[in-house]
Order: sequence, then structure tokens, then C-alpha cells
Amino acid sequence: MDKTILGYKFPSQEDPVIKEFLSASQSVRQFLYSLGPNLFSPVISDIQGNINKINEYNDKNTDCITLGDLLRKEKQVYGNSLDIKEKVATDALLWLTRALDFVLLFLTLWIQDHQSSVKADDLTKYFQTAYEVCLKPYHSWLVQKVVNVMLSASPTRDDILKSFYKDHEVTEDQVFEELTVHVQLLRKNIDSVRQLFESVEYPWK
Repeated sequence: MDKTILGYKFPSQEDPVIKEFLSASQSVRQFLYSLGPNLFSPVISDIQGNINKINEYNDKNTDCITLGDLLRKEKQVYGNSLDIKEKVATDALLWLTRALDFVLLFLTLWIQDHQSSVKADDLTKYFQTAYEVCLKPYHSWLVQKVVNVMLSASPTRDDILKSFYKDHEVTEDQVFEELTVHVQLLRKNIDSVRQLFESVEYPWK
């Protein structure tokens, strides 16, 4: 798999290979961690936990190569309902994709900010918008309060750029060029997961 400043690129496939998808997802977790391990701790922990659950399932079910294989096998074993607790991998994929969607929306807003030459240093509103759209509807009242407090201390534009400059000799324009490619692939993968859920007649909640 190719790497960018954000880590491994997501696979360019309609039905992503599990191992490639998880490696790229791990890169997203690392990106959030680099911005502050405490700042995004609920999301970071959630991403890692769901990656672990899918990996554990895949280790026991080596015939599952793609995400579609995983969904179809758990449905075949446990039936149609998403509420069955034994559907560990399906539930983990659902929650992992929600977290990835949060990062996707933030990066999309940040790229638009750069392209429009606004270049705001305070990115709190972009993080908050991404949270409200992608994760808040699924979190309890208590988790919402905790996350909102954390987001009030979101890293600035310069903070994030410095995190990229630290390990790579790149210009600001190169950062956003690579982020744009990464975002396009991430969006394609999230769309693919949604379509895979629909293909096995699971409601995307």
C-alpha cells in the first residue's frame, strides 16, 4: 500500500480488502493521536477498539477477504437484525466507519478553508461540525458533553501543519494536495461501506 503524509492510503476498491482498510484506518487513528492523545481520546479509543474487533474476527474467519465477505458471513450466521450482540464485526465496522466519517468531514472542511484562502487558525468550528453531523447522534448525553469540552481545545491550523512538517519535508501546498487525494479515497471507502450494508439489507443507522 502507498503511504502519504497522513499514513496509508485507503484502497481504491468497491469492496475494500479488510487488511488494507484496517491499515489505512489505523493511520487515521495515528493522525488524531498526533493532534493530542487526550484531545480525541474517545474517538481514538473507539477506532482502535473497533479495528481490534474486526482483526480478531478476521483471524478466526480467514475465508473473509473483503468487508463484503465479513458482512455476508455474519448475516448468514446470525440473520438480518443488526441488534444481535454476536454480530461483533458488523457492529465494529459500523462504528469504525462513523469515526472515519468524522475525520473525513473535518478534513473536507479544512481543505475547503484552505482553497478559499480563509486559512482560519482556529479550527474548532470544523471539528464541532464534523462531530455534530457524524458522531453526536449516536452518542449518549454524557459522551456528548465530554467530547464537546475536548473539542473546545481543538488544535489550531498551525498545530496540525507542524505535525505534518515534523516528519516530512513538504510545503503547505503539498500537504493539502496529499490530503485531497487521501480524502477522495477515504470518501470512496465510506461510500463503499454504506453500499455494502445496503447490499445485505442492513439499515445504515
